[in-house]
Amino acid sequence: MDIRINFSVATAKKILANKVTAQKYLEELNKVKQVDGLYNNRGRIVCESRLVWDLVVRNWDYSTSKDIIRNIFSSSEKYQRGSEANCFVILLYNQ
Repeated sequence: MDIRINFSVATAKKILANKVTAQKYLEELNKVKQVDGLYNNRGRIVCESRLVWDLVVRNWDYSTSKDIIRNIFSSSEKYQRGSEANCFVILLYNQ
């Protein structure tokens, strides 16, 4: 499967993991290019899960998305824990 060409909701869910991350991705993508349908009538980001994933698939652009997803991941708690653990293992190894 080549995510540069074929991209489905199932693939989007594997990459972004959950709806909250997908919404963050769409907000960041909206800063780069216009994402039609991102906000509802009240000016809030779309909350319905099916609509969020459909927006991700409709607006997928590999070259732009790659950088956005990397930035979201590097600012995540999971990444921070992994970075701290790596330093801790090096410290233990040197003792």
